[in-house]
Amino acid sequence: MDDTAKTIGAAPVGPLPAPRASRRFPRWARATLSVAGLALLVVFILKVGPATVLGYIVDFGPWFLVIVGLGLGWIFLQSWAWSLIQAAHFRPIPLGRLFRAKLISDSLNTLIPTANLGGDAIRPFLIKRQVPLEEGIPSVLVDKTAEGFASALFLVSGFLLSLVLLRLPRGLNTAAAICLAATVVGIAIFIVIQTKGFLGPLNRIAKVSPRVRTFIARREGSIRMLDDNLRAVYRCLSARTAAAVALHYAARLVGVVEVYVILKVLGAHASALQALFTSIGVTIINTVFFIVPGQFGVAESAHALVLQSLGFPAALGLSLGVIRRIRKIATAAVGLALYAARTSSRSEPGAKAP
Repeated sequence: MDDTAKTIGAAPVGPLPAPRASRRFPRWARATLSVAGLALLVVFILKVGPATVLGYIVDFGPWFLVIVGLGLGWIFLQSWAWSLIQAAHFRPIPLGRLFRAKLISDSLNTLIPTANLGGDAIRPFLIKRQVPLEEGIPSVLVDKTAEGFASALFLVSGFLLSLVLLRLPRGLNTAAAICLAATVVGIAIFIVIQTKGFLGPLNRIAKVSPRVRTFIARREGSIRMLDDNLRAVYRCLSARTAAAVALHYAARLVGVVEVYVILKVLGAHASALQALFTSIGVTIINTVFFIVPGQFGVAESAHALVLQSLGFPAALGLSLGVIRRIRKIATAAVGLALYAARTSSRSEPGAKAP
């Protein structure tokens, strides 16, 4: 462990609070968005033909095992990236534990209406027996930043490659360029906030919000430690941090392979470049509609729209989206099984921490 890792998290302050449902995004709103997404999916299936979509899914058959393996490989690469960041700046944790925590968090993101936030918010709590929250929370924030940076690189490089080698509708080019610019700006703002610290912005919000003032009064020591840890990380970025970004980029490429395999098995004469653009287009649309829990309905419709723009039938695109959704549910089931086993082992008398 390097000197930076030894000094991080040393101050004896109280733990940070457990994540709670956001009051600014109430349950009824999340439920409404979930229902709207599912309704969109049903309408799309009825429009393109349920029999056609079902035929594609049945034809896919045993290939589901292949793409489930690809999905688990995607999560493994992300876990490996997280482990590099954790080991570079904090106390190292076995890769297997982080892989299990990442599987559980992805399961929550897929199945629970939290607008893709609940799973990542719980990650530090899944490893708090190995490291305190004052270390776990910064490591997750830095990992998410590395993932976002890799995603932006993937989108920009893939979009430019598609722009040069594929004939794309002009309107689609403009929309994609705007979304890419917004993504890059968002990542830059997130990095600036982390390097400057969260306490300053929270104090400004506290001037108009009594709840935030109360929160700061109770947790100021923990917030200061979080800010100090984040600054320490960004002052000591290393080759392992760059390797983490590369692993997140590789995870995105696994997603492209998944799209390519599905299209080929379904009989589509699609090139690897078309699979790349499909992955990019769906990622952009999902990012725009990130507030829809799990992107139910949105992701499936996005596959149909992007493939249609490339000249393929809408039914093929919708089937691609549904197959990828089934794969997500399968990997989520693995994560939930791990979470159930973890909970069961902790509930047994005299059981050791998993």
